[in-house]
Amino acid sequence: MLEPDHSWRSRRTTFGVLSAVAVLVSFFWVTRLLLPGTHRGFSSIDDYLLYLPAYEVAAGWIKRGVLPLWNPYALCGIPWVAGLQEGFFYPPHVLYLLLPTPTAFAASTLLHLVFLAVSTVLFARRAGLGVAAAVLAAGLFVLRGTIPDFAAAEPSQFEALTWLPLGSVAVLDLARGGGRRSVALLALAAAFSFLAGYPQISVYVIYTWTTLFIALLLGARPGLRGGAAAAGCFAAALALGALGGGVQLLPGMELLHLGTRTSEPLSFDTMFPVGGPILGNPVRASLDDAISGSRFSFGVVGLALAVAAPFAARRRPLALWALGWCALTLVFALGPLTPLFPVYLALPTLAWFRAPNRIVCLTEFAFATAAAVGLDAVMTALGSRVGTTPAARIRVPWALLAALLGLVATSALVLAGVGSSSGIWPAALLAAGGTAAFAALAWARPERRPAFVGVLVALAIGEVFLTPPLDEILPYTSTAAAIYRRHEPAFALLGKMAGPFRVWIFNVSNPELTQKRGALYGLRSFEDYEPVNPKRHSQYYTYFIDGKTTVSHWPWLFAGNITKLRAHGASPPPATRRRLLDLAAVGFMVVPRIALRDAHVRDFGPSWAPARQSTRRSSA
Repeated sequence: MLEPDHSWRSRRTTFGVLSAVAVLVSFFWVTRLLLPGTHRGFSSIDDYLLYLPAYEVAAGWIKRGVLPLWNPYALCGIPWVAGLQEGFFYPPHVLYLLLPTPTAFAASTLLHLVFLAVSTVLFARRAGLGVAAAVLAAGLFVLRGTIPDFAAAEPSQFEALTWLPLGSVAVLDLARGGGRRSVALLALAAAFSFLAGYPQISVYVIYTWTTLFIALLLGARPGLRGGAAAAGCFAAALALGALGGGVQLLPGMELLHLGTRTSEPLSFDTMFPVGGPILGNPVRASLDDAISGSRFSFGVVGLALAVAAPFAARRRPLALWALGWCALTLVFALGPLTPLFPVYLALPTLAWFRAPNRIVCLTEFAFATAAAVGLDAVMTALGSRVGTTPAARIRVPWALLAALLGLVATSALVLAGVGSSSGIWPAALLAAGGTAAFAALAWARPERRPAFVGVLVALAIGEVFLTPPLDEILPYTSTAAAIYRRHEPAFALLGKMAGPFRVWIFNVSNPELTQKRGALYGLRSFEDYEPVNPKRHSQYYTYFIDGKTTVSHWPWLFAGNITKLRAHGASPPPATRRRLLDLAAVGFMVVPRIALRDAHVRDFGPSWAPARQSTRRSSA
C-alpha cells in the first residue's frame, strides 16, 4: 500500500502561503504607497534628486555600451561608479534596461517587497515555526516600521536590507552543520546586499547574521570541532560575499581615500546632520507612538505575542536572540540618548556612518521574529496539553498567560496616554479582540484553534492598515516624474550653446531641474546632488561658498548642490571669489527670476537685469 505524498502536500501548502503573502504585500503596495500620495515632500526627495535621474542616465549609457565609470556632466566630473548608491552592478537593476524608468522604479520596489516578505516566511519556516507564525513575521517586518519608508524613499538602503532574511535562512543551516549550499546561499545574500550600494545597511545586516549565528550555535552546542567547522563555513561565506560584491566595493574603497566620506569615525555633527543627535533622531520621536497609532508602532497584539517568546522551549535560542537583539539595536538607534551609545561607536566600522537611527530596521526584524516565536510558543503549549475536557482546557499555559498579561499591560499604557498619541479607541478595540482570541484559544477544541490563531494574525497585521499611509507622490509613473521633462528644450539648447563649457543652474527654488539629467542633454552642470564626492570637490566648492576649505556648518558634508550666495560667518560673500568659476570652465549661469529677489544673488552678477532668467558670465 502506497504512503500518502506528504512532501507534495507540504510543497502545495508552502506555495499557497507564499502566494497569499505576495498578494497581501501587493495590496499593501498599491493602497499604502502607490495611490495615497497627494504631495511631494521631504521623505521622497532623494528619489527625485538622486535615484530616478541616475537610474535613467545610467541605463541610457549602458544601452549604448558605455559603463558609467566617470560622469563628466556632474560637478567637475565625478568617479560615478565609485559613488555606490546607484548600484550599477546590482543584478535586479536590469529592470531599468528593459522598462521606462518610472515603471522600472515601481516594479523594482514591488518585487523587492514581495521577495522580502517571502524570504521572511521561508526563514521562519526554516526555524521550525508554523505557517501562521511565519505569515505574522512577514507582516510585522515588511508592512510596518521603516521598511515602507525605505522602499518608497531610499531604494539603495531598502535593496541592501532585502537580503537579510534569505541570508538568515543560510545562517540557520550553518549553525546546524550545513555545508556548501548554505555557504553559497549566505555568500549570495551578502554579495547582493553589497552590490545594492549602501554599505551602512550591509554592515548592519552582517552584524545581525553574526549575532544570530552565535546565538544558534550556543544553543545547538555542537562541540569544539563542530563549532569550529560551522564558524569556518560562516566566515568563508561572508568572505565570498565580500568578494562577490568587490566589483562595487573596490571603487568605493578607493574613493574613501580621496573623498569626503572616509573610513574614520565621524564627528557628532556629521553623524547627525539634521537637527543634531537629539532633535535630529526620528526614532526618539517615533517612540511616542511605539505601541499603537502610527505606522512605526509595534502594535498591541504584536507586542503581546513577543512577550510570550521566552516560553518557547524548543525555540529558546532564537527567542532570546530576537528579544536581546531587538532591545540592543533599539538602544543603539536612540544614539547619545542612552549611556550604551559608546558601545555602538566602539564596534568596528559603525562609527563611519551617518544617522545611526537606521539600525532600527534590525530592531524591526528581531521584533517580528520574537512575535512569531511567541505565537508559535502559544500554539505549541496549547497543543501539548493532554485531554480536551473543560477542566483540562482551563489550565492556561505560561506562554498564553504571558501574552495575555502583555496585552493587558500595553492596553493599560495606551489608555493612560502612553505610547499612542493618535487616540485610544483603535488600540482598545484591537486589545479587546486580541483578548477574546486568546481566551477562545485557551478554551476551544484543537480543531477550532486555527481559526482563532488566524484572528490573532489578522489583528496584528491589520493594525498596520489603521494608521495613516505615507502621503508622498512617488515617482512610479511618468506623470509623477514629469517635472524633469518641462525644460527639456531649454536644457538641450543650453547644452548646444555651452559646448565644452559648464553651465551653472542656480536652482535654489527648484532643486529638481537638472540633477543627474544633464547627461541626457549634453549639458555639463557645474553643480549636482552627489552625497559621495571627491575631497578636492568639497574643498573647491566649500572655499567658493564659504571662503575656507572645510565645512563648518550644516549639512557638514558637501553634497554637491549650492543653495545660497550669501556670506557665511566672517568670510566675504561668494561674489568676491567669482574668478574661481574660471577653474571649472563655467561659461553660463542660469538663474530663476524668483532667485533674483535675493540681494546676494543680484550682487553676484551686478550686470544682470532683473527680468532676465539667464546670462552669460564674463570672467572679468
